[in-house]
Amino acid sequence: MKEYFTQEQIQKEINKIYIEEDDFVLEGEFIEGEGTHYIITGIAVIENERYHDFKIEFNLIELPKEETIPFIMDIDWDWYDYLC
Repeated sequence: MKEYFTQEQIQKEINKIYIEEDDFVLEGEFIEGEGTHYIITGIAVIENERYHDFKIEFNLIELPKEETIPFIMDIDWDWYDYLC
C-alpha cells in the first residue's frame, strides 16, 4: 500500500511528526507499507535545515483497523529508525 497525504490531512497537520528527543520534525508526503510495518517519506526539518526525501521506518504497536493514513497515524509506534 502507498498512500499520499491529502490537502485536508496536511491542513490538519496529520502529516507532521515531531520527535522531541531529536528535536526533529518530518512533514510527511506519503506512507508505504502493510500490517504494522511502514515507511513515511517527506521533508525533514533539522536545525532549521530542510532535507527532502527523508524516510522514517516504523512499526506500530498494533494493526490498524484500516490501512489508511488516519488509522495508521493514530497508533503509537513500537520502534522507529531513520533511513537516510
